[in-house]
Amino acid sequence: MKKKYRITVVIVFILSCASNDKTGFRNVVDSINGQPVIPYTANKLYIAPFANLTGIPGYEEKIQQRVTEKIITGGRLAIVPVQSDSDVTLTGTIHSFQVQPIVIDSAGIIKKKRLLIIAVIHLVNVHNGNYIFRNITVQAFKEFSDIEAPVTPFNIVQDEVEQTLASRIALQVETGWYTSLKTEVEKGRK
Repeated sequence: MKKKYRITVVIVFILSCASNDKTGFRNVVDSINGQPVIPYTANKLYIAPFANLTGIPGYEEKIQQRVTEKIITGGRLAIVPVQSDSDVTLTGTIHSFQVQPIVIDSAGIIKKKRLLIIAVIHLVNVHNGNYIFRNITVQAFKEFSDIEAPVTPFNIVQDEVEQTLASRIALQVETGWYTSLKTEVEKGRK
């Protein structure tokens, strides 16, 4: 990591020395602020009403409530009810709620399924109007069976996937990534 950082610094330095216009160099230096995704000064988050493309009435409210609970539990940001009182604003869309067949036997019976929920989120710095991140796809899924051992009822699977999705969205908002919550399959290790 240090090697990449040194190479970047050297390239910026060479470009700045080669240019008579120092404003380009100043813009690059000013953009390297050493802060995490959310500025240190940001303490208040407004969560705009989520959009819902799933066709399930009210589903966006359920996911938004779970995300709010996870962010409150995290303690990094306070949730405010009005955007004008916030430092950052989270918007999101629940794009997909799918139950997909994974294993089908020779008689056409679905033995194993996967519940997949996909959301797309955006985070905006209210003070300058800039996106902190935009169009980040966050997904959560679980494979299960309702006819083969271990049998898992759908409502339990749905609750687990929604909690995972909310945790991933909260971590994305607080840190800028949710890699630590990815499964081994998502990380490409299985």
